Amino acid sequence: MAAFLASYTGPTGQPRTVTIQANDIAEAKKLLRRRGIRIRELREASPAKTQTSKTDRALGKSWGSTEISLFDKAPSIKEKAVFANKLSALVDAGVPIVFHVGGTGELLDRNYFNNGLPVPPDFHGGEENFRSVDYMAIPVQPAQTLATMIFDGVFERFPDLRVGVVEQGAIWVPSWMRQMESAIDAFGRHEERLQKLSLRPSEYVRRQMKFTPYPTEDVGWIVEQAGSEVVLFSSDYPHVEGGRRPIERFERSLENCSDEVRQRFYHDNFDDLMGGRLGSLLAA
Repeated sequence: MAAFLASYTGPTGQPRTVTIQANDIAEAKKLLRRRGIRIRELREASPAKTQTSKTDRALGKSWGSTEISLFDKAPSIKEKAVFANKLSALVDAGVPIVFHVGGTGELLDRNYFNNGLPVPPDFHGGEENFRSVDYMAIPVQPAQTLATMIFDGVFERFPDLRVGVVEQGAIWVPSWMRQMESAIDAFGRHEERLQKLSLRPSEYVRRQMKFTPYPTEDVGWIVEQAGSEVVLFSSDYPHVEGGRRPIERFERSLENCSDEVRQRFYHDNFDDLMGGRLGSLLAA
């Protein structure tokens, strides 16, 4: 299996790229079409560096974060080992991994729109790909993937690994955390992997994960339910999805929160996501 880099035009006309795993370029084209991506250019990605020291140097010099794409097929044992080595290199370099909307493939089966009703204009007012039903599906893939990583002990093994979940909302995070707590209580007696965890799922989330709420979501409520460590400001500028006045909207939902919570939301949580390197990155 190889990695292919596709260039395409995003919903508002901006250029975007995505990396996809496939056996050959024909399969890559098929998988991208299935995701609804209209390709402008498709080529095989450059082979990844295999020596950790070289990877560390490259990460330390040029990367702020790295976006991950889910496997379209089950990874081989060799690919799992390579992935573990990459995680180790990211941790050593202080580089977070980032989930972003659109990076996990098609949000939901298009048959949900086969309901006899006219397809409504999307969020942008045109015939794009983001509507109320799509919005409800956004958390499914990051929630399942991160829960599996917690249960499989990835965050136990890499306590300094940081994860950002960007432009996928955060209103779902409190109930997701509680569901994982229930899973531990229900299956912990029978699953050895769960017994090896030294923390509760919510503790891994608060220690290692950050989520960007949409401006329409109640950040104050999320903080109350999940903790001030998990929320991260974003405006999505210059895209229109963030609305015209995201800060004013966020401030309304934070009106009963302390200055400490605001400091975490607007600054400190991002600094933690970047491995405490924000000052040095801005000065570079």
